[in-house]
Amino acid sequence: MELDYSDKKFIISSGCSYGGMVRYIIKYLNDNNLKDDLIKSGIKNIQKFMFDYYDDNLVIINLDTPGQSSNYIADSVIRTINVLKTKGVSTENIYVNVEWTLSTRISYIQPHNLSDEYFKFSFEHWSPNINSNLSNIDDIRKDLYESINIQMDFNYNFGLTKIDNQIHVLAHGAKHHHTSYQSTHNKVNEFSQYLKIAGEFYEKCSAEMLINNYLNDILRLQYFLKYLKIDYDFYNMNAFFSGWVTSNDIITQMYYTKGLPYTWKIENNRVLIQKNTNWNNTISNKDDLVNVLPMFRSKISEIDFKYWWFYDKNGYRYGGIDEYTIDNFDWYGYSVYIEPTPQNQIPAFNNHPSEWVYLILAPDVMRHNKFMTISKKYQSYILNKVKEETELLIDTNYLVNPIIKEWKN
Repeated sequence: MELDYSDKKFIISSGCSYGGMVRYIIKYLNDNNLKDDLIKSGIKNIQKFMFDYYDDNLVIINLDTPGQSSNYIADSVIRTINVLKTKGVSTENIYVNVEWTLSTRISYIQPHNLSDEYFKFSFEHWSPNINSNLSNIDDIRKDLYESINIQMDFNYNFGLTKIDNQIHVLAHGAKHHHTSYQSTHNKVNEFSQYLKIAGEFYEKCSAEMLINNYLNDILRLQYFLKYLKIDYDFYNMNAFFSGWVTSNDIITQMYYTKGLPYTWKIENNRVLIQKNTNWNNTISNKDDLVNVLPMFRSKISEIDFKYWWFYDKNGYRYGGIDEYTIDNFDWYGYSVYIEPTPQNQIPAFNNHPSEWVYLILAPDVMRHNKFMTISKKYQSYILNKVKEETELLIDTNYLVNPIIKEWKN
């Protein structure tokens, strides 16, 4: 029986591992430990407590995948929307939320003459996360998996993704994966050579070429969404449009040249974290990408920044998730409540803020979304939990347990 999508609402998200705005909302809504804790607190209707509004016909499609490129982000969203249109979904019933990854990440596409034999990995294990309260969600999930045909595989750690049979590999990691693949499999074949070529391709990419590719992906997705009159919001993992410097004919971002806001060392299996009193985050408009590299002025002028969220306080310009977290939550924005960050809880750029940070930010970052609204009382509940755990972890020396497997009640 053909499924009826005419009354369904869709939130589509894409990004790299930092694209957790929608992903963590799904997790917090379905995590049994979180639900049990809410029940213990006397909350009977969890969804009603978490949301001021949640559309009964909402389906969430999360396409985020770790380390991915802007090429994948734009392609995955466009592919998904085109499939939904063929199923009769009105574009007014679609909202898109995108976290734009680092501009240094670019996809390298499988050559047509490379045998498919070396690409028969377990892609189905990383199908998009599709979530809904609808009674027939299993049927919807199966139908959309097959129709959208976007799959990911990390079993071989190559960052492989497949969008309707077009296979992307992350070029910026391909050289390392080429070496590890040969070492693991003890052989050189077409696939290992493909990784080698992808890595060599990336090494030849200038910063200007990568920035241009990144801006083109932003613009083609922006114009696609505007043409279809689809509401959307964009944000960055950290500042892309400012904080640039040139030195010895090399262009880079300040975060990689001026140190970090915190210092740390390992002491008795614990992490000693202290503020770097010499760190200065002040950025001016002369550091904006458009002024450091005027060649991109025209392209940047095409971007509709009304549909972007940035953190622009306390010296930051065009900041993203990292700047917001470091400036507002100190070290514990990378440490406490449910899950530690993969990088041992060190508050630093590219180190992945804690999941709860996204739920606090969601109303601001998803301001054009009209299908669900996180409640302020739930946000207050989360912040109280964070405060309780922080007080248990911190002492006068800023000693923090590097592995927190469960919160303290």
